[in-house]
Amino acid sequence: MGMNNWNIAQMRIFWQYTAIIRKEAL
Repeated sequence: MGMNNWNIAQMRIFWQYTAIIRKEAL
């Protein structure tokens, strides 16, 4: 369960990071 929560946290950080990159690209 703990690993699953950590995985979700990493995914959220990853998507936020990609969103920033896309804004920078635009």
